[in-house]
Amino acid sequence: MKHSMQWHDDLLVVAVEGLVKPEEARSLGLQMIEMLSDVRPRLVLLDYTRMTVALSLETRRATREVAEGLTWDRAAIYGITNINRMVLRVLVTLLGMANNTQFFATEAEARAWLQAHHA
Repeated sequence: MKHSMQWHDDLLVVAVEGLVKPEEARSLGLQMIEMLSDVRPRLVLLDYTRMTVALSLETRRATREVAEGLTWDRAAIYGITNINRMVLRVLVTLLGMANNTQFFATEAEARAWLQAHHA
């Protein structure tokens, strides 16, 4: 898979690259659920700087389905296009995670917000 997910400084760092196919969205979501299951606080840094296109309807559906089992204490999203930000903002609102999810222009801003919660 071209996308990556790893622990770095107590943050689950997820980098999305290029086009996201529905099966990739499902796989990423399930992997996130597993990696966050025994960790507290659950802090997620999502990097969309290398995502090239808007999420397709099928990918949005797959994301929504798997995201119903996904929770975090804080998630910071950066580098995302305006259209994808609108889509994800609706999704996190529907999932009840809007208060603990923020969007940022830069990685530094996103990391600072997450680390302020972790301190």
